[in-house]
Amino acid sequence: MVLKLYQKRRKEPSKRRKINQATDRTIETKERTSEVTERTIETTERNVEVTEEAIEVTERNVEVVERAIETTEEGHNSLEILND
Repeated sequence: MVLKLYQKRRKEPSKRRKINQATDRTIETKERTSEVTERTIETTERNVEVTEEAIEVTERNVEVVERAIETTEEGHNSLEILND
């Protein structure tokens, strides 16, 4: 009977071991969380850069379209003068 209790007790991790394992898992989880947070920050920074570049390109496109509209209007005005 005593032997069975002893064997059963040896199979179950001690409270201290359970606490240590839980602490280790907590530390590992915190480390992984820090790594993921760091990667998220890096990705967000790259996304900001890409968005800023896209805004600049869009602004240049607007300028090109505005010039095209002006040129087209000037062309129409010239045609109207010629037709008169």
